[in-house]
Amino acid sequence: MVTRRHRARFIGQAALAGFPLFTSKKYKIPPLRFVLLILITLGAVCGWSFWGGQMMASLNPVIRMHLHMLTPTLDAWITPPEYTGLPPIMIATPVGARYDGSIIEIPEGSTITAHLADSNGDAPDLFINGEHIPFTSDENGFEVSHPINGGDTIAIKRGWQDIDSWRIRIVGDKPPHVAFAEPPAVTEGKALRLSYQASDDYGITSVAVRIIPSGSRPSPDNVPVEIPLAAPDAKDLKRVSFEDLTAYPWSGQLVQIQLIAINNAGRRAETAPVDFVAPSRVFAHPIAKALIEERRKLMQNPGDENIRNETANIMAGVAHAPSTYQGDKVVLMSLRSGAVRLVLDHSPATIASVSGLLWQTAVRIEDGTMGIAERHLHDAQRELTDALDRKASSPEIQGLVDRLREALASYLAALAMRVPHPVPTEGLMQASGPQTNMLAPKDINRTFEKIRDLSISGASDAARGELLNLEQQLENIRSNHASFSEEMRRRGTDVAPPGAHNVIQRLLQNF
Repeated sequence: MVTRRHRARFIGQAALAGFPLFTSKKYKIPPLRFVLLILITLGAVCGWSFWGGQMMASLNPVIRMHLHMLTPTLDAWITPPEYTGLPPIMIATPVGARYDGSIIEIPEGSTITAHLADSNGDAPDLFINGEHIPFTSDENGFEVSHPINGGDTIAIKRGWQDIDSWRIRIVGDKPPHVAFAEPPAVTEGKALRLSYQASDDYGITSVAVRIIPSGSRPSPDNVPVEIPLAAPDAKDLKRVSFEDLTAYPWSGQLVQIQLIAINNAGRRAETAPVDFVAPSRVFAHPIAKALIEERRKLMQNPGDENIRNETANIMAGVAHAPSTYQGDKVVLMSLRSGAVRLVLDHSPATIASVSGLLWQTAVRIEDGTMGIAERHLHDAQRELTDALDRKASSPEIQGLVDRLREALASYLAALAMRVPHPVPTEGLMQASGPQTNMLAPKDINRTFEKIRDLSISGASDAARGELLNLEQQLENIRSNHASFSEEMRRRGTDVAPPGAHNVIQRLLQNF
């Protein structure tokens, strides 16, 4: 008989000998607590990609930026609006890098774009301060793009999984700043001198001067106008501009002047209006004087049929006498077309159009081609200044410097034609003046080279300073030309003083 003690001994010996044991008794089922422990262990291993990362990120936030263990590959960035000129803000990259700042400052009007490189499972969702935007599927996963219109939080989630989130601050666009650096003034050449400065966080698109006539009577001669001064596309600018306002019907009258700046976002800023007496021009040529007088009548009495017919008859009569304007075909066509329009078209728009035509024709009769050359010179100066403000490329600067050189040569050539006969005349003022005498061809060429070299080296401020000095010298030439023209009118002669001719001929050398 095998007792319990013998059986125990047998089992122990068998175990020591390495023999397997066979018993007729069944294995017992593990207790329930062991089953739960096994399930928890398996769940922890499978869910480590989310909960482990969350736990470690809570202990050390740097881990969230660098590791993001086992989360789907996320690529996300915020694109500022075009007006800012700023590059995209990367907030998540496929290698696992994340934006390391506490709060992302986002310009107003920005857009977030995100791509999740995981096509398995449900589509994720973008949350912008509670707004829910679902991702859409593509070939390589899911993507979304949506404007950020407000809020302080951005998050990307997939079901219960929080893939990532960011805190944001919307930065609204501020209006630009513009101000007079000096009070407006009139030069000896009857030009309006405007010294001003403007700035903006993202860039100034344009600066203009607004002229507001003081008259309250609604008519074509008291409508406010805006004259462009600059289109720099730069954050900061300081300028001195010389503008000819004598062509406007309210020349010689009290007006208000204000500066207007517009930034890249389209926001507008204005200075307080400044009272100012607009400069006026006096014409010497009898035909030019007659046309200007008819223009004045037409502008002051736009509805008077008799004055319209009188102006049309005078324009047609002058057109039939080409000897009075040197047979200039441009003057001929302008006078004929203006007269026909006054007769056939009685609309208010015709008055403004023909008034401008009368002014241009009178100036051409008075100055010849010099007015056109002066306008081209003015445009070339402004375009070069704009390019320097926005730090344009070296080839563009060089091209604009060459254009300014050509415009200056054309202007001086036209000016020389106005004083073709240098004859000594006692009592006539020296037209060149001490400042203009300093402007020699070698100085002009040296200035052009300095502007180019300074812009290439990145010294835009110094280049603008050189250009400003050149502009001041050119304004001196213009002022002195106006002075000796006035003296010629006063003396009743068409012979210019020798000083004027000599200076101009000297300037034309090397051009």
